[in-house]
Amino acid sequence: MPVQFLNNAEREKFNNFPNHIYEEDIITFFTLSDSDKLEIKRQRTQQNQFGFAMQICALRFLGFSPKNLTQAPQQVIEY
Repeated sequence: MPVQFLNNAEREKFNNFPNHIYEEDIITFFTLSDSDKLEIKRQRTQQNQFGFAMQICALRFLGFSPKNLTQAPQQVIEY
């Protein structure tokens, strides 16, 4: 019989960005390398480029890309 490890609220919490990310973590996980920037520029529109960059950084920080990247903390988006 399958058992749920997390309830819906816990699952939702762990499937998204945390509300606050420390500045050291932003610098570490959300700084793009030159090769990252080259790959990002290959995307067609600015929206796609931004989304692709967010996916790269989210993958580094969280270990996965959340379904809704628009829920990233404002400090991450601005960085």
